[in-house]
Amino acid sequence: MKAIIMSHERGGSYVMDKEGFFEFVKGYAAQPIGTEIEIASHPLIAPSRVVPAITCLILVAALSIFAYLWNTVNYSVYMDINPSIELQFNALDKLKNATPLDEDGAELLEGLKLSGSAADIVLTLINSAEQKGYLEAGNDGISVAIKVVARGGRAYDAYVSTITAMLDIHQKSSFTTVEGSSMD
Repeated sequence: MKAIIMSHERGGSYVMDKEGFFEFVKGYAAQPIGTEIEIASHPLIAPSRVVPAITCLILVAALSIFAYLWNTVNYSVYMDINPSIELQFNALDKLKNATPLDEDGAELLEGLKLSGSAADIVLTLINSAEQKGYLEAGNDGISVAIKVVARGGRAYDAYVSTITAMLDIHQKSSFTTVEGSSMD
């Protein structure tokens, strides 16, 4: 782009381009004022400013998605023996809340460290209920009702089959029923 040297200053010169815009450019101090020179045109947005901005946007987006997945309840598991408990899991299948729905549920949860998958936690609660006398081992009738409720139309079949398989492995399925539904 062509420009005319208007004045000189330490280390460079002020020039005016064809549109009448002034710009400071390094060098050209040896050229006389009024000389027409060729200078490189500058992009409207410098790459040195764009890359950090895009990086920040990507980081904010990634953190926002993670926070959403971590804080949103994806599905709930309701376990009803006589102690009733609601377990809420996020989209990353991590336990968010274990809420007792009655006094016996509060007693059953007391002192338990619940972690792992929904199936692991249900098994832990059933074992604890047996130890505390809420269940009698070998009972032929259904004593434990478990209901999986998936929010937002999500499929609950995978959660139901995982919990059922875990109960079968540990021989708890004879007195347990597991159902699922979608909450829409």
